[in-house]
Order: sequence, then C-alpha cells, then structure tokens
Amino acid sequence: METYETAITPVLTVSNAAEAVAFSQQAFGAKEIHRNTYPDGRIVVEMAVQGARFRVADEAPESSNLSPKTLGGTTVRLNLLVGDEQLREENARLREDLARLRVELPG
Repeated sequence: METYETAITPVLTVSNAAEAVAFSQQAFGAKEIHRNTYPDGRIVVEMAVQGARFRVADEAPESSNLSPKTLGGTTVRLNLLVGDEQLREENARLREDLARLRVELPG
C-alpha cells in the first residue's frame, strides 16, 4: 500500500491540460512526476518545480471540475516562490513575459 505525506496540492483545471503541461515545462522548468490518461483522452498530470508539486487536469464537467475558460474566471491564485537566487535571475525574462500575458495559462 502506497503512503503519502500530508500536503496541500494545487490542482489547475484547464480546458487543454496537454498544452498547460507543455507551458509549465517551458516557462517554469516543471518536471512531470506522474500522468493518468483516461479512456476519453483527458489527462491529470502531477508535476513539480524544484520539489513543489501541483497537478494539471483537463476539466471534467460531470464532476463540476471546470476550467477558468468555462467559468469565465477563477477563484484560485498561485504564487511560485523560488529560493535559488540564480534561478530567479535566469527566470526574470520569463516573469516579464508572463506579466505581459497577464499570467494566462493555456486552457
């Protein structure tokens, strides 16, 4: 039996999880930890940025898991806090790009 540590795991529900996974990998250097692919093609992917885990999931209206695109907004806000100063400097360009995009994740 698998055991887990107690943790709060953000789940980003989007309309195109595959695109959001690729975006997270490119923009934040996120690593894919685990992927569930369902018969209808929807996915839920556990990812991590320097050990900070989160999930990206395709929306599932039948479970009331709706994307911001469907809702016309979101009630969730996430902050990525990076302790490595060199990494922060290397990602400054990405942060500027994200600010220009108003941090709109795909989906």
